[in-house]
Amino acid sequence: TASGQWRSTDTWGGIAQGMVDAGHFGPKLPDTVVREVQAAKAHIKSGALKPFAAGVRPVLDNSGAVLIASGKVLTDAQILSMNVLVQGVVSSLPGK
Repeated sequence: TASGQWRSTDTWGGIAQGMVDAGHFGPKLPDTVVREVQAAKAHIKSGALKPFAAGVRPVLDNSGAVLIASGKVLTDAQILSMNVLVQGVVSSLPGK
């Protein structure tokens, strides 16, 4: 702060802020896959692609319950507290 005192705050950053990245691809990864990942990164950075969003259909958890409603995007708080597996994952989380 301006007074020289430390103040703890939450920091929530991702690809756009340079806090998360995907790279250093192994030599066996096909160039087409590398290009797809790089394109997805660019779309996430621009805001065109929201990884925690549902499209026309809702995103379901592996019990069939709606995790993300159609057309909705999870908030940072919802992402941070997420403790579910998505539809198609055959497993369970500890304590559930």
